[in-house]
Amino acid sequence: AHRYGKRIDTWACGIIMHMILTGKHPFVVKGDTEKAYIQRISTANLESYVTELSPLASSLFWHLCSRGAVDRYSSH
Repeated sequence: AHRYGKRIDTWACGIIMHMILTGKHPFVVKGDTEKAYIQRISTANLESYVTELSPLASSLFWHLCSRGAVDRYSSH
């Protein structure tokens, strides 16, 4: 069983923020399968997919969506 919590909520907030600001999901590529999407967010250089945000919005986005728990905002 998967245990979801505040870390995934933080990630989701970053994705939603990106979609509100740009009108598109930051990491989904047209024609993606679920497997391709999961592989991309697990291994790809995600920075290359997020290019349309201002520096301030980009900083916030990466603090919400960083793969590394140390770099991601926490809710402690």
